[in-house]
Amino acid sequence: MAWVTLGLSANHWYHARGIVSGYMIGGVLTTFVIFSIEPIRRKFWEFFMKLHWLLICCMLVSCIIHEVGAGILAIGYFALDVICRIYTIKKYSYLSASIEIERVGDSVVKISMHRQNITFKGGQYFFIMIPKMSYFQWHPFSAFSAPHEEQLVFYVKQSGDWTEALFQLAGKQGKPVNVRGYIDGPYGSHSISLDRDKYQHFLCISGGIGITPIFSLVKQLNFQVREGRLVQNIHFIWVGRDKSVIENILDETQLKQLEVEDNKITLRSYLHFTNSKVSNVIKQKQNQGNIKYILGRPDFSAYFENMHKIAKQSQTNLVAVLVCGPQSLIFEVENHASKYSKDGIRFDIHQEVFEL
Repeated sequence: MAWVTLGLSANHWYHARGIVSGYMIGGVLTTFVIFSIEPIRRKFWEFFMKLHWLLICCMLVSCIIHEVGAGILAIGYFALDVICRIYTIKKYSYLSASIEIERVGDSVVKISMHRQNITFKGGQYFFIMIPKMSYFQWHPFSAFSAPHEEQLVFYVKQSGDWTEALFQLAGKQGKPVNVRGYIDGPYGSHSISLDRDKYQHFLCISGGIGITPIFSLVKQLNFQVREGRLVQNIHFIWVGRDKSVIENILDETQLKQLEVEDNKITLRSYLHFTNSKVSNVIKQKQNQGNIKYILGRPDFSAYFENMHKIAKQSQTNLVAVLVCGPQSLIFEVENHASKYSKDGIRFDIHQEVFEL
């Protein structure tokens, strides 16, 4: 009798539509969670993006089969999201003929276009799609440009199939290739308020290609100072191995934007190189005004202690710390911010993780 009961239960489980669809929903959610774990997501990004869309469709179908009324609402929300994205693409479709891509150094591609009436804030990012490569792949990149600049520029480092294909498609340095493409954005917001005069002291720290959103913010802040904003100190710190950063990304035009007018602000830049092979490049560029080129990793204790003293002397109790780079850099900066948040001085952090 027990075996008969068990058999009937199994038959009911197999044929009960609600139970099966419930397990389908559970399976979809479990797959979502597994592939959303950061190391897995980064390792299998292309697969994650395609699976993401497939799982959304499976989830909606499973909800409808399960007779979940919210499934209909989800379809409506999903359709609204698609319509908004299509509208954004159409809105910026005039940019499609003006996207230029060129190689910068051995592993970086520069994407540039005329900004025209696109508005954004320093540190925000856009999704970019290039039909010649794929109609279905949209990739997020932080703007290197500041909001007041005429060109919208991105720097992309080789890190996977799509970026490698982009590098192959790009023209040689100085000979950009024009391609059709679309952008969607801007997206992203700062975890600390940067629009008002709440902060007068800034520590802007970046590692590797994480220089893109941080340098965008530095340029924006310096421009706002020229327009009358009250900022006393900006210390810009970069650490990395790639010499193409100073040879191509931080060229003379960009470095001029680190200059100050009428001593309105103290803006200092420290570029740290962990690759001993670039020592000759550093020797040629050392001690140029307020920009220092240094061989070796930064001493963050010294930087934070110095900013702590400056804030205390100026009788301001807040310091904004903007950091973008690999997770190890984020942890190090967080630890120092916590350590030196004392004696009435507080270091507030906005962070972004770039693993390259």
